[in-house]
Amino acid sequence: MQIRLHSARRTAIAFAALAAVIATTGCRSTRYSIGDALSPDWLKSSDTKQKYALYTNNAQNYYDLGSRALAAGDGRKALRNFGQAEAQFKKALDYEGYSFKAHLGAAYAMMNQASRVKLLESIEYLGIADDLRSGDWRVKHGYARAYQMLAKIDGDEINKLQDAKSNARPDQTLHLDARIGELQNRRRGYLAQTLTYTDEMMAAAPEQHQGFLLRGTTNAELGDYPTAIKNLEKFLELAEESRSVYEKWRKDGRPKGATGDESDLERLIRRNLERDAEARSLLGTVHYTQGDYAKAVAILSSIYEINPSAPGRYRPEIAQSLAKLGRYRDAIAQMDLFIRALGRSGHDYDEIVRRAMAMKERYLQQMAAVETGATPTSAKSP
Repeated sequence: MQIRLHSARRTAIAFAALAAVIATTGCRSTRYSIGDALSPDWLKSSDTKQKYALYTNNAQNYYDLGSRALAAGDGRKALRNFGQAEAQFKKALDYEGYSFKAHLGAAYAMMNQASRVKLLESIEYLGIADDLRSGDWRVKHGYARAYQMLAKIDGDEINKLQDAKSNARPDQTLHLDARIGELQNRRRGYLAQTLTYTDEMMAAAPEQHQGFLLRGTTNAELGDYPTAIKNLEKFLELAEESRSVYEKWRKDGRPKGATGDESDLERLIRRNLERDAEARSLLGTVHYTQGDYAKAVAILSSIYEINPSAPGRYRPEIAQSLAKLGRYRDAIAQMDLFIRALGRSGHDYDEIVRRAMAMKERYLQQMAAVETGATPTSAKSP
């Protein structure tokens, strides 16, 4: 008996020493993978398990609320809920430090807050999730999205600097050019990483056709419009097939796995429609950029044909294409629908309404110019 006790004690001490060594030395991948193995579920107390389940469930609920707010165009509500989701996932990590789910969830919650600081932190959390479960497609998708969003932030900053150049003194122009060059190089690097991780995601999970949306978006950012169109059209084809399957399931009465006020099936349908609208918006923009305004109108209008309750934010894009075709009355009608949708939302969108009204006024002037043969004073292209 004494020998057995000494043996068990030596084994426990050896495991504790190994865990301490792992925690302080070696590569991060080794620390997390072995650390996870040394913290099996049966060693955790019931209180620890309950707290972990509580915080991860809360986090998922906040994340879903954030996703719905984002789809509805309520950015402030979305930001607030994604921040809550991040906090809840991080609390879950206090009770399960080697949780793949909590690291991945926190990364996505931070990513959806869309600031450079949060995106860089999300990449750190994705790295830990990758160490815990190497090759998981959701991690690859997270990396691709994070780098794509970092590229967008750089793109927005480049546009601001280019605008600033028009009013800059000659001595300031050189500095602005240098900064623009740095950002352009970094942005290209981010977009290259986006494509790399998207390819890895699709190799790990070929059925995840959102990879075609990621590819198409990145191709468009790089100015490769033919490839962008090809990938976006492929995504829309697959999204339509999935939607048909989901609708069949709904008719067959299969909305199982209800969570909160939305079943898993309804969540799948909602996300499908959101991504479909995103892809159609981008595809319409690509055709608009290439001067095919009629095709842009057809694709953008189809967003509302498929989902009449889609957010109104796509209507100004339709209006721009209609105006390019000289269909000013239709463009004005689209802006009216957009402005009414903002009013119904119950949120304070004063600046957006102001810009929408200015856009509508421009179309009114252009329409009047066509009808009278005069030249409007502010007939700039929208």
